[in-house]
Amino acid sequence: MYEFLDHTADVLYRVRGSTIEELFEKAAEAMISVMVDLDKVEVKNSVEVELKGSDLKELLHNWLSELLFLVETQEMVFSKFAVKVIKDGEKYLLKGKVWGEKINPEKHQFKTEVKAVTYHMMEIESVNGGYETKVLLDI
Repeated sequence: MYEFLDHTADVLYRVRGSTIEELFEKAAEAMISVMVDLDKVEVKNSVEVELKGSDLKELLHNWLSELLFLVETQEMVFSKFAVKVIKDGEKYLLKGKVWGEKINPEKHQFKTEVKAVTYHMMEIESVNGGYETKVLLDI
């Protein structure tokens, strides 16, 4: 579950998930929904993603930043996300897969350009048996 919050200049949203994986998947879904209408993105192609982070906050930042990078460099948009988060000693690993399709300007009208994912206000907390975070996108 995600919800958008008021912010003066950028896009701020809160994400909740029953697992850390669901939190990461919903955070990605919310970010892409800022850019395009998810209902118009078909699940035609997939891309595998593997990332590391020194903690969950850095891993989430790297995950969302990688998705932005894929949108820009692969000219794809995504509507389905699956991740597995693994603690490996002092680090965290993310193995994920995203599904979507090549950007079609007639089909995928971009609503907002997201420049970057910020660390500002990002904290991953345990809440009511699940997880919660806020994400601030620089637009």
